[in-house]
Amino acid sequence: MHDARKKLTWSAILVTLLVLTIIPATRASLFERHVFHAADTKVVAYLDQSLTNAGAAFLLARGFNAVVSVFQESQLQLEPGGVGVFLALGQALDPINDLVELFSWVMLANLTSLGIQKFLIEIAPFLSIQVLLLLALGALLAGLWQSKKSPVDLAQIGRILLLFVPFLVSFLNR
Repeated sequence: MHDARKKLTWSAILVTLLVLTIIPATRASLFERHVFHAADTKVVAYLDQSLTNAGAAFLLARGFNAVVSVFQESQLQLEPGGVGVFLALGQALDPINDLVELFSWVMLANLTSLGIQKFLIEIAPFLSIQVLLLLALGALLAGLWQSKKSPVDLAQIGRILLLFVPFLVSFLNR
């Protein structure tokens, strides 16, 4: 008798939390805290500025690489005393060309990394609150009523997910 009352009480609490998490107005008031708004704004502005700077550096490096490549292919033809001599003076620029090309690849990797970070900042609140929290609460609710003979412990899965959600939210709100 006492065990059934405990299950019903916990079920009511979990269902209430599920409903509050699903309704957009309550989800916003519970999970989208304005305390982090200033920090979030600074992070997004810094990331946008970093993307702009890295993009400009990449474009400049690729442009400089193209100019050096054109000069590298230039040749000088001299005919002193009737003997033809070709001088490939641009080949002296080959180490600089290689260095600029390598720098452009590093900037491309930097742009890719910054793009991934921007994507994660945009998707993480949805993932942590609307997906993981709902899965955790649903698994806890199902685990309450699950048979003891079941090979999968849904309540344990729910507890693990529930512990992971605050960690993810606090990590991403930095």
